[in-house]
Amino acid sequence: RYHSYSILGEAVRMWHFRIPDTGEAEDRKGPYTVFNIHVNGFYHCSVRYSILLEFFLEIKKRHDVSQLNPFPSKKIMKMSPEDTEERRIDLERFLASLAQDSNITRNNLLPEFFLAAQHASCGVSMQTVQLEVYLINDKKLPISVSNYSNSDEVLEIMCQMLKMAPNLTYYFALFLEKQIPETAEWTMVRYLKSYESPCLSLEKANALCPHRITLRRNFWRADLAHELLKDEVAVSVLYLEASEQINKQEIIVDPEVLKALMALKKKGLKKEYLELAIRTSQQFGYRQVDTIDVTCSDEAESVPSDVIHGRVRVGPREMVTYTKEGVELKHMEITKIRCWTVGYDLQGDGNKFYLSVNYHEGNSQFSWVRLQGEKALLLTQYLDEAIEELMRHFNKQPLKVPSQQPFQRPHPLTTVLMRVPHSPPQPTSTDMTTPTSDQGESTQPSDQPTEAAGNAIKSAQVPPIEGASSQPPAGASKVKVQKKKKQGEVENAAFNTVTDDDL
Repeated sequence: RYHSYSILGEAVRMWHFRIPDTGEAEDRKGPYTVFNIHVNGFYHCSVRYSILLEFFLEIKKRHDVSQLNPFPSKKIMKMSPEDTEERRIDLERFLASLAQDSNITRNNLLPEFFLAAQHASCGVSMQTVQLEVYLINDKKLPISVSNYSNSDEVLEIMCQMLKMAPNLTYYFALFLEKQIPETAEWTMVRYLKSYESPCLSLEKANALCPHRITLRRNFWRADLAHELLKDEVAVSVLYLEASEQINKQEIIVDPEVLKALMALKKKGLKKEYLELAIRTSQQFGYRQVDTIDVTCSDEAESVPSDVIHGRVRVGPREMVTYTKEGVELKHMEITKIRCWTVGYDLQGDGNKFYLSVNYHEGNSQFSWVRLQGEKALLLTQYLDEAIEELMRHFNKQPLKVPSQQPFQRPHPLTTVLMRVPHSPPQPTSTDMTTPTSDQGESTQPSDQPTEAAGNAIKSAQVPPIEGASSQPPAGASKVKVQKKKKQGEVENAAFNTVTDDDL
Protein backbone atom coordinates (compact mmCIF):
# COMPACT_ATOMS: atom_id res chain seq x y z
CA ARG A 1 0.00 0.00 0.00
CA TYR A 2 1.29 3.45 -0.80
CA HIS A 3 -1.20 6.07 0.25
CA SER A 4 -4.88 6.93 0.60
CA TYR A 5 -6.95 9.78 -0.76
CA SER A 6 -9.68 11.46 1.25
CA ILE A 7 -12.54 13.10 -0.63
CA LEU A 8 -14.03 14.86 2.40
CA GLY A 9 -13.34 18.53 1.72
CA GLU A 10 -10.95 19.49 -1.04
CA ALA A 11 -10.28 16.98 -3.79
CA VAL A 12 -6.69 15.78 -4.13
CA ARG A 13 -5.32 15.11 -7.61
CA MET A 14 -4.12 11.54 -8.00
CA TRP A 15 -0.40 10.94 -7.97
CA HIS A 16 0.63 7.36 -7.38
CA PHE A 17 4.41 6.93 -7.12
CA ARG A 18 6.50 3.79 -7.11
CA ILE A 19 10.25 3.28 -7.30
CA PRO A 20 10.38 -0.48 -7.87
CA ASP A 21 14.08 -0.63 -8.70
CA THR A 22 17.21 1.28 -9.55
CA GLY A 23 19.41 1.48 -12.63
CA GLU A 24 22.91 2.56 -13.53
CA ALA A 25 23.97 5.38 -15.82
CA GLU A 26 27.34 6.88 -16.61
CA ASP A 27 28.81 10.30 -17.24
CA ARG A 28 32.35 11.59 -17.64
CA LYS A 29 33.02 11.04 -13.94
CA GLY A 30 31.94 7.43 -14.02
CA PRO A 31 28.84 5.34 -13.21
CA TYR A 32 26.11 6.45 -10.84
CA THR A 33 22.71 5.18 -9.65
CA VAL A 34 19.37 6.36 -11.01
CA PHE A 35 15.98 5.66 -9.41
CA ASN A 36 13.34 4.40 -11.82
CA ILE A 37 10.14 6.29 -10.98
CA HIS A 38 6.73 4.97 -11.99
CA VAL A 39 3.86 7.47 -12.01
CA ASN A 40 0.28 6.20 -11.84
CA GLY A 41 1.36 2.66 -12.62
CA PHE A 42 3.73 3.24 -15.56
CA TYR A 43 7.45 3.86 -15.89
CA HIS A 44 8.02 7.59 -16.30
CA CYS A 45 11.64 8.60 -15.71
CA SER A 46 15.02 7.68 -14.22
CA VAL A 47 16.42 10.29 -11.83
CA ARG A 48 19.57 10.39 -9.73
CA TYR A 49 19.56 11.37 -6.07
CA SER A 50 21.15 14.81 -6.53
CA ILE A 51 18.36 15.88 -8.92
CA LEU A 52 15.66 14.73 -6.49
CA LEU A 53 17.48 16.63 -3.75
CA GLU A 54 17.31 19.82 -5.83
CA PHE A 55 13.61 19.14 -6.36
CA PHE A 56 13.07 18.75 -2.62
CA LEU A 57 14.91 22.01 -1.90
CA GLU A 58 12.71 23.79 -4.46
CA ILE A 59 9.60 22.43 -2.73
CA LYS A 60 10.99 23.52 0.63
CA LYS A 61 11.30 27.11 -0.63
CA ARG A 62 7.62 27.22 -1.61
CA HIS A 63 5.81 24.98 0.89
CA ASP A 64 5.83 23.73 4.45
CA VAL A 65 7.46 20.28 4.36
CA SER A 66 7.07 19.44 8.06
CA GLN A 67 4.21 17.03 7.32
CA LEU A 68 6.05 15.19 4.56
CA ASN A 69 8.01 12.01 5.06
CA PRO A 70 11.67 12.95 5.60
CA PHE A 71 13.83 13.22 2.52
CA PRO A 72 16.78 10.81 2.75
CA SER A 73 19.99 12.51 3.77
CA LYS A 74 23.26 12.59 1.86
CA LYS A 75 25.90 9.95 2.43
CA ILE A 76 29.55 10.95 2.69
CA MET A 77 30.94 7.46 2.26
CA LYS A 78 30.51 5.25 -0.78
CA MET A 79 27.03 3.73 -0.98
CA SER A 80 26.63 -0.02 -0.46
CA PRO A 81 23.79 -1.97 -2.15
CA GLU A 82 21.98 -2.00 1.21
CA ASP A 83 22.31 1.79 1.50
CA THR A 84 20.95 2.20 -2.03
CA GLU A 85 17.96 0.00 -1.24
CA GLU A 86 17.24 1.99 1.94
CA ARG A 87 17.44 5.23 -0.03
CA ARG A 88 15.08 3.83 -2.70
CA ILE A 89 12.46 3.00 -0.04
CA ASP A 90 12.83 6.40 1.66
CA LEU A 91 12.51 8.25 -1.66
CA GLU A 92 9.37 6.29 -2.52
CA ARG A 93 7.83 7.16 0.86
CA PHE A 94 8.77 10.80 0.39
CA LEU A 95 7.10 10.97 -3.04
CA ALA A 96 4.02 9.21 -1.64
CA SER A 97 3.73 11.90 1.05
CA LEU A 98 3.94 14.59 -1.65
CA ALA A 99 0.84 13.10 -3.25
CA GLN A 100 -1.05 13.53 0.04
CA ASP A 101 -0.38 17.28 0.33
CA SER A 102 -3.07 19.19 -1.57
CA ASN A 103 -1.07 22.43 -1.30
CA ILE A 104 1.61 20.81 -3.45
CA THR A 105 -0.56 18.75 -5.80
CA ARG A 106 -2.87 21.61 -6.76
CA ASN A 107 -0.11 23.77 -8.22
CA ASN A 108 2.15 23.15 -11.22
CA LEU A 109 5.34 22.19 -9.40
CA LEU A 110 4.87 18.41 -9.64
CA PRO A 111 3.78 18.23 -13.30
CA GLU A 112 6.50 20.67 -14.34
CA PHE A 113 9.22 18.67 -12.62
CA PHE A 114 8.10 15.28 -13.92
CA LEU A 115 7.62 16.60 -17.45
CA ALA A 116 11.19 17.90 -17.33
CA ALA A 117 12.36 14.58 -15.85
CA GLN A 118 10.75 12.66 -18.73
CA HIS A 119 12.46 14.91 -21.29
CA ALA A 120 15.84 14.43 -19.64
CA SER A 121 15.42 10.68 -19.10
CA CYS A 122 14.71 10.13 -22.78
CA GLY A 123 17.77 12.17 -23.74
CA VAL A 124 16.23 13.62 -26.90
CA SER A 125 16.62 17.13 -28.22
CA MET A 126 13.61 19.32 -28.87
CA GLN A 127 12.27 18.91 -32.40
CA THR A 128 9.03 19.13 -34.34
CA VAL A 129 7.35 15.80 -35.02
CA GLN A 130 4.21 14.48 -36.68
CA LEU A 131 1.99 12.90 -34.01
CA GLU A 132 -0.98 10.78 -35.05
CA VAL A 133 -4.11 11.26 -32.93
CA TYR A 134 -7.07 8.99 -33.57
CA LEU A 135 -10.80 9.51 -33.39
CA ILE A 136 -13.10 6.73 -32.18
CA ASN A 137 -13.91 5.71 -35.77
CA ASP A 138 -10.19 4.92 -36.37
CA LYS A 139 -9.62 8.08 -38.40
CA LYS A 140 -6.09 9.30 -37.71
CA LEU A 141 -5.28 12.99 -37.75
CA PRO A 142 -1.57 13.91 -37.95
CA ILE A 143 -0.62 17.12 -36.15
CA SER A 144 2.66 19.03 -35.96
CA VAL A 145 3.88 19.34 -32.37
CA SER A 146 7.08 19.61 -30.44
CA ASN A 147 8.20 16.37 -28.83
CA TYR A 148 8.53 18.47 -25.64
CA SER A 149 4.81 19.41 -25.76
CA ASN A 150 2.82 18.08 -22.84
CA SER A 151 -0.66 16.58 -23.08
CA ASP A 152 -2.48 19.88 -22.53
CA GLU A 153 -0.56 21.52 -25.36
CA VAL A 154 -1.26 18.65 -27.75
CA LEU A 155 -4.96 18.65 -26.80
CA GLU A 156 -5.26 22.37 -27.48
CA ILE A 157 -3.47 22.01 -30.82
CA MET A 158 -5.73 19.09 -31.75
CA CYS A 159 -8.94 20.97 -30.95
CA GLN A 160 -7.66 24.06 -32.75
CA MET A 161 -6.94 21.94 -35.82
CA LEU A 162 -10.48 20.53 -35.68
CA LYS A 163 -11.76 24.13 -35.46
CA MET A 164 -13.62 23.40 -32.25
CA ALA A 165 -14.70 26.33 -30.07
CA PRO A 166 -11.78 27.03 -27.67
CA ASN A 167 -13.98 27.05 -24.56
CA LEU A 168 -14.91 23.40 -25.26
CA THR A 169 -11.33 22.11 -25.38
CA TYR A 170 -11.20 20.65 -21.88
CA TYR A 171 -14.49 18.83 -22.25
CA PHE A 172 -12.17 16.36 -23.99
CA ALA A 173 -8.91 14.61 -23.15
CA LEU A 174 -6.22 12.46 -24.74
CA PHE A 175 -6.07 8.77 -23.89
CA LEU A 176 -3.50 6.06 -24.48
CA GLU A 177 -4.92 2.84 -25.93
CA LYS A 178 -3.29 -0.51 -26.70
CA GLN A 179 -4.21 -3.19 -29.19
CA ILE A 180 -5.32 -6.61 -27.99
CA PRO A 181 -3.35 -9.16 -30.09
CA GLU A 182 -6.08 -11.83 -30.10
CA THR A 183 -8.87 -9.60 -31.38
CA ALA A 184 -6.96 -6.63 -32.87
CA GLU A 185 -9.36 -4.38 -30.92
CA TRP A 186 -8.22 -1.32 -29.02
CA THR A 187 -8.68 -0.98 -25.27
CA MET A 188 -8.13 2.06 -23.10
CA VAL A 189 -5.02 2.10 -20.91
CA ARG A 190 -5.02 5.49 -19.20
CA TYR A 191 -5.40 9.25 -19.42
CA LEU A 192 -2.47 11.24 -20.76
CA LYS A 193 -1.72 13.92 -18.17
CA SER A 194 0.00 17.29 -18.15
CA TYR A 195 3.15 15.86 -16.54
CA GLU A 196 4.06 13.89 -19.67
CA SER A 197 4.77 14.31 -23.35
CA PRO A 198 2.37 12.24 -25.49
CA CYS A 199 5.13 11.80 -28.09
CA LEU A 200 7.58 10.32 -25.59
CA SER A 201 4.96 8.26 -23.73
CA LEU A 202 3.70 6.78 -27.00
CA GLU A 203 7.21 5.89 -28.11
CA LYS A 204 7.91 4.10 -24.82
CA ALA A 205 4.62 2.20 -24.99
CA ASN A 206 5.14 1.13 -28.60
CA ALA A 207 8.36 -0.64 -27.59
CA LEU A 208 6.21 -3.33 -25.97
CA CYS A 209 3.08 -3.58 -28.12
CA PRO A 210 1.04 -1.39 -30.51
CA HIS A 211 -0.42 1.71 -28.85
CA ARG A 212 -2.17 4.82 -30.11
CA ILE A 213 -3.51 8.13 -28.80
CA THR A 214 -7.23 8.89 -29.04
CA LEU A 215 -9.42 11.92 -28.42
CA ARG A 216 -12.38 11.24 -26.09
CA ARG A 217 -14.77 13.16 -23.90
CA ASN A 218 -13.69 14.14 -20.40
CA PHE A 219 -16.88 14.98 -18.53
CA TRP A 220 -19.38 12.93 -16.55
CA ARG A 221 -22.59 14.91 -16.01
CA ALA A 222 -25.01 14.47 -18.91
CA ASP A 223 -26.26 18.06 -18.63
CA LEU A 224 -22.78 19.32 -19.60
CA ALA A 225 -23.26 17.74 -23.02
CA HIS A 226 -25.87 20.40 -23.89
CA GLU A 227 -23.07 22.99 -24.09
CA LEU A 228 -21.30 20.84 -26.69
CA LEU A 229 -24.42 20.46 -28.82
CA LYS A 230 -23.97 24.08 -29.92
CA ASP A 231 -20.71 23.22 -31.71
CA GLU A 232 -20.77 21.08 -34.85
CA VAL A 233 -17.27 19.63 -34.36
CA ALA A 234 -17.88 18.80 -30.69
CA VAL A 235 -21.14 17.10 -31.68
CA SER A 236 -19.29 14.91 -34.18
CA VAL A 237 -16.61 13.83 -31.71
CA LEU A 238 -19.12 13.22 -28.93
CA TYR A 239 -21.42 11.31 -31.30
CA LEU A 240 -18.66 8.86 -32.24
CA GLU A 241 -18.03 7.89 -28.63
CA ALA A 242 -21.70 7.75 -27.62
CA SER A 243 -22.46 5.51 -30.60
CA GLU A 244 -19.60 3.18 -29.67
CA GLN A 245 -20.72 2.94 -26.03
CA ILE A 246 -24.32 2.19 -27.00
CA ASN A 247 -23.18 -0.51 -29.44
CA LYS A 248 -21.08 -2.11 -26.67
CA GLN A 249 -23.99 -1.73 -24.20
CA GLU A 250 -21.89 0.46 -21.92
CA ILE A 251 -24.78 2.92 -22.15
CA ILE A 252 -28.07 1.10 -21.54
CA VAL A 253 -31.16 2.23 -23.47
CA ASP A 254 -34.60 0.66 -23.93
CA PRO A 255 -35.15 -1.46 -27.08
CA GLU A 256 -37.62 1.08 -28.50
CA VAL A 257 -35.20 3.91 -27.89
CA LEU A 258 -32.43 1.87 -29.52
CA LYS A 259 -34.55 1.49 -32.68
CA ALA A 260 -35.12 5.25 -32.75
CA LEU A 261 -31.40 5.88 -32.31
CA MET A 262 -30.54 3.53 -35.17
CA ALA A 263 -33.01 5.35 -37.41
CA LEU A 264 -31.40 8.71 -36.56
CA LYS A 265 -27.96 7.21 -37.17
CA LYS A 266 -28.95 6.05 -40.66
CA LYS A 267 -30.16 9.56 -41.46
CA GLY A 268 -26.90 11.07 -40.20
CA LEU A 269 -28.68 13.20 -37.56
CA LYS A 270 -25.88 13.32 -35.00
CA LYS A 271 -27.24 16.11 -32.82
CA GLU A 272 -30.71 14.55 -32.63
CA TYR A 273 -29.09 11.18 -31.84
CA LEU A 274 -27.24 12.70 -28.89
CA GLU A 275 -30.27 14.62 -27.63
CA LEU A 276 -32.33 11.43 -27.56
CA ALA A 277 -29.56 9.41 -25.89
CA ILE A 278 -29.05 12.07 -23.21
CA ARG A 279 -32.77 12.39 -22.57
CA THR A 280 -33.59 8.68 -22.31
CA SER A 281 -30.49 7.10 -20.74
CA GLN A 282 -29.69 7.51 -17.05
CA GLN A 283 -26.10 6.36 -17.62
CA PHE A 284 -25.04 8.73 -20.38
CA GLY A 285 -21.56 9.97 -19.47
CA TYR A 286 -20.62 6.83 -17.52
CA ARG A 287 -17.48 4.81 -18.18
CA GLN A 288 -17.10 1.07 -17.77
CA VAL A 289 -14.09 -1.02 -16.76
CA ASP A 290 -14.25 -4.74 -17.52
CA THR A 291 -12.32 -7.69 -16.06
CA ILE A 292 -12.03 -6.45 -12.48
CA ASP A 293 -11.86 -8.74 -9.43
CA VAL A 294 -14.30 -7.44 -6.81
CA THR A 295 -13.85 -8.24 -3.11
CA CYS A 296 -16.28 -6.91 -0.49
CA SER A 297 -15.68 -6.96 3.26
CA ASP A 298 -17.66 -5.46 6.13
CA GLU A 299 -14.73 -5.67 8.52
CA ALA A 300 -11.06 -4.69 8.31
CA GLU A 301 -9.59 -4.34 4.85
CA SER A 302 -7.23 -7.24 5.49
CA VAL A 303 -10.03 -9.74 6.17
CA PRO A 304 -10.29 -12.05 3.13
CA SER A 305 -13.63 -12.65 1.44
CA ASP A 306 -14.93 -14.12 -1.80
CA VAL A 307 -13.52 -12.71 -5.04
CA ILE A 308 -16.00 -12.13 -7.86
CA HIS A 309 -14.89 -11.50 -11.43
CA GLY A 310 -16.95 -8.61 -12.74
CA ARG A 311 -16.95 -5.06 -14.04
CA VAL A 312 -17.38 -1.53 -12.73
CA ARG A 313 -19.24 1.53 -14.00
CA VAL A 314 -18.28 5.01 -12.85
CA GLY A 315 -20.67 7.93 -13.18
CA PRO A 316 -20.81 11.54 -12.03
CA ARG A 317 -22.08 10.62 -8.54
CA GLU A 318 -21.76 6.87 -8.20
CA MET A 319 -19.65 3.79 -8.75
CA VAL A 320 -21.43 0.46 -9.31
CA THR A 321 -19.93 -3.04 -9.43
CA TYR A 322 -21.53 -5.88 -11.39
CA THR A 323 -20.95 -9.54 -12.09
CA LYS A 324 -20.00 -10.55 -15.62
CA GLU A 325 -23.67 -11.45 -16.14
CA GLY A 326 -24.76 -7.91 -15.24
CA VAL A 327 -26.08 -8.58 -11.71
CA GLU A 328 -25.43 -5.58 -9.45
CA LEU A 329 -23.05 -6.30 -6.58
CA LYS A 330 -22.44 -2.99 -4.86
CA HIS A 331 -23.81 0.49 -5.43
CA MET A 332 -21.66 3.27 -3.95
CA GLU A 333 -22.42 6.97 -3.94
CA ILE A 334 -19.24 8.95 -4.46
CA THR A 335 -20.12 11.41 -1.69
CA LYS A 336 -20.22 8.50 0.81
CA ILE A 337 -16.72 7.29 0.03
CA ARG A 338 -14.63 8.26 3.03
CA CYS A 339 -11.28 7.50 1.40
CA TRP A 340 -9.61 5.08 -0.98
CA THR A 341 -6.27 3.37 -1.13
CA VAL A 342 -4.15 2.61 -4.17
CA GLY A 343 -1.81 -0.30 -3.64
CA TYR A 344 0.40 -2.90 -5.22
CA ASP A 345 0.02 -6.50 -4.10
CA LEU A 346 3.48 -8.00 -3.67
CA GLN A 347 2.08 -11.51 -3.24
CA GLY A 348 0.95 -13.82 -6.00
CA ASP A 349 1.09 -13.35 -9.74
CA GLY A 350 -0.98 -11.56 -12.35
CA ASN A 351 -2.71 -8.22 -11.89
CA LYS A 352 -1.19 -6.69 -8.78
CA PHE A 353 -2.57 -3.15 -8.70
CA TYR A 354 -5.69 -2.65 -6.66
CA LEU A 355 -8.07 0.07 -5.51
CA SER A 356 -9.63 -0.30 -2.06
CA VAL A 357 -12.62 1.95 -1.31
CA ASN A 358 -13.78 2.66 2.24
CA TYR A 359 -17.54 3.20 1.94
CA HIS A 360 -19.99 4.60 4.51
CA GLU A 361 -22.92 2.19 4.80
CA GLY A 362 -24.77 4.31 7.38
CA ASN A 363 -25.14 4.20 11.16
CA SER A 364 -21.36 4.55 11.59
CA GLN A 365 -20.80 1.36 9.61
CA PHE A 366 -18.09 1.23 6.96
CA SER A 367 -17.14 -1.45 4.49
CA TRP A 368 -14.18 -2.06 2.20
CA VAL A 369 -14.55 -2.82 -1.50
CA ARG A 370 -11.37 -3.97 -3.19
CA LEU A 371 -11.07 -3.77 -6.98
CA GLN A 372 -8.03 -5.49 -8.47
CA GLY A 373 -6.99 -5.99 -12.06
CA GLU A 374 -5.04 -4.70 -15.02
CA LYS A 375 -7.23 -1.58 -15.19
CA ALA A 376 -7.39 -0.81 -11.48
CA LEU A 377 -5.34 2.36 -11.97
CA LEU A 378 -7.51 3.45 -14.91
CA LEU A 379 -10.50 3.00 -12.61
CA THR A 380 -8.74 5.19 -10.05
CA GLN A 381 -8.25 7.88 -12.71
CA TYR A 382 -11.95 7.72 -13.54
CA LEU A 383 -12.86 8.14 -9.88
CA ASP A 384 -10.37 10.98 -9.53
CA GLU A 385 -11.77 12.84 -12.57
CA ALA A 386 -15.40 12.33 -11.45
CA ILE A 387 -14.60 13.73 -8.00
CA GLU A 388 -12.78 16.72 -9.50
CA GLU A 389 -15.83 17.52 -11.62
CA LEU A 390 -18.11 17.10 -8.61
CA MET A 391 -15.96 19.45 -6.49
CA ARG A 392 -15.77 21.98 -9.32
CA HIS A 393 -19.57 21.94 -9.62
CA PHE A 394 -19.99 22.23 -5.84
CA ASN A 395 -17.56 25.18 -5.63
CA LYS A 396 -19.01 26.77 -8.80
CA GLN A 397 -15.61 26.85 -10.48
CA PRO A 398 -15.36 27.25 -14.27
CA LEU A 399 -13.82 24.63 -16.51
CA LYS A 400 -10.23 25.19 -17.56
CA VAL A 401 -9.78 27.13 -20.81
CA PRO A 402 -6.84 27.12 -23.25
CA SER A 403 -3.85 29.24 -22.33
CA GLN A 404 -3.69 32.67 -23.90
CA GLN A 405 0.10 32.74 -23.56
CA PRO A 406 2.41 30.81 -25.92
CA PHE A 407 3.91 27.70 -24.38
CA GLN A 408 7.53 27.93 -23.31
CA ARG A 409 9.71 25.09 -24.55
CA PRO A 410 11.59 23.86 -22.76
CA HIS A 411 9.84 25.01 -19.59
CA PRO A 412 12.07 27.18 -17.33
CA LEU A 413 11.88 24.48 -14.66
CA THR A 414 13.63 22.12 -17.08
CA THR A 415 16.69 24.36 -16.88
CA VAL A 416 16.42 25.36 -13.23
CA LEU A 417 15.82 21.94 -11.69
CA MET A 418 17.16 19.51 -14.27
CA ARG A 419 20.07 21.62 -15.59
CA VAL A 420 19.22 20.37 -19.08
CA PRO A 421 20.68 22.58 -21.84
CA HIS A 422 18.28 23.85 -24.47
CA SER A 423 19.92 21.69 -27.15
CA PRO A 424 20.95 18.44 -25.43
CA PRO A 425 23.08 16.07 -27.51
CA GLN A 426 21.45 12.96 -28.94
CA PRO A 427 22.04 9.77 -26.88
CA THR A 428 23.61 6.71 -28.43
CA SER A 429 20.45 4.71 -27.68
CA THR A 430 16.82 5.80 -28.03
CA ASP A 431 15.31 2.82 -26.23
CA MET A 432 13.10 4.27 -23.49
CA THR A 433 11.57 1.14 -21.97
CA THR A 434 11.45 0.33 -18.29
CA PRO A 435 14.88 -0.08 -16.66
CA THR A 436 15.45 -3.26 -14.68
CA SER A 437 19.03 -2.91 -13.44
CA ASP A 438 19.71 -3.06 -9.68
CA GLN A 439 23.12 -1.51 -9.20
CA GLY A 440 24.33 0.37 -6.14
CA GLU A 441 25.49 3.97 -6.25
CA SER A 442 29.19 4.28 -6.85
CA THR A 443 29.94 8.01 -6.70
CA GLN A 444 30.13 10.31 -3.74
CA PRO A 445 27.63 13.18 -3.70
CA SER A 446 28.99 16.69 -3.59
CA ASP A 447 27.57 19.67 -1.73
CA GLN A 448 27.24 21.72 -4.91
CA PRO A 449 25.42 20.35 -7.97
CA THR A 450 27.90 19.92 -10.82
CA GLU A 451 27.23 20.04 -14.53
CA ALA A 452 27.61 16.26 -14.63
CA ALA A 453 25.07 15.86 -11.84
CA GLY A 454 22.71 18.23 -13.56
CA ASN A 455 22.88 16.24 -16.79
CA ALA A 456 22.43 12.95 -14.93
CA ILE A 457 19.18 11.81 -16.42
CA LYS A 458 20.07 12.92 -19.93
CA SER A 459 23.06 10.60 -20.11
CA ALA A 460 21.34 7.52 -18.65
CA GLN A 461 21.43 4.48 -20.92
CA VAL A 462 18.19 2.66 -20.19
CA PRO A 463 18.44 -1.11 -20.73
CA PRO A 464 15.62 -2.58 -22.83
CA ILE A 465 12.93 -4.92 -21.58
CA GLU A 466 13.46 -8.47 -22.70
CA GLY A 467 11.63 -9.03 -25.95
CA ALA A 468 11.14 -5.33 -26.61
CA SER A 469 12.17 -3.78 -29.90
CA SER A 470 13.39 -0.28 -30.63
CA GLN A 471 11.08 -0.29 -33.65
CA PRO A 472 7.35 0.20 -33.03
CA PRO A 473 5.25 -2.93 -33.58
CA ALA A 474 3.01 -3.27 -36.59
CA GLY A 475 -0.17 -1.30 -36.15
CA ALA A 476 1.30 1.14 -33.65
CA SER A 477 0.65 4.84 -33.99
CA LYS A 478 3.85 6.50 -35.13
CA VAL A 479 5.73 9.69 -34.30
CA LYS A 480 7.57 11.08 -37.29
CA VAL A 481 10.38 13.62 -37.00
CA GLN A 482 9.95 16.65 -39.22
CA LYS A 483 12.64 18.84 -40.67
CA LYS A 484 13.72 21.71 -38.48
CA LYS A 485 11.63 24.82 -39.03
CA LYS A 486 13.14 28.07 -40.16
CA GLN A 487 14.04 30.62 -37.55
CA GLY A 488 11.05 32.70 -36.55
CA GLU A 489 8.50 30.15 -37.77
CA VAL A 490 6.01 29.34 -35.04
CA GLU A 491 5.90 25.68 -34.06
CA ASN A 492 2.55 23.89 -34.18
CA ALA A 493 1.14 26.53 -36.51
CA ALA A 494 0.94 24.17 -39.50
CA PHE A 495 -2.22 22.09 -39.23
CA ASN A 496 -3.53 19.53 -41.63
CA THR A 497 -7.03 20.26 -42.81
CA VAL A 498 -9.80 17.97 -41.59
CA THR A 499 -12.76 17.19 -43.80
CA ASP A 500 -16.30 16.45 -42.69
CA ASP A 501 -15.73 12.81 -43.67
CA ASP A 502 -13.05 12.50 -40.99
CA LEU A 503 -15.67 13.26 -38.36
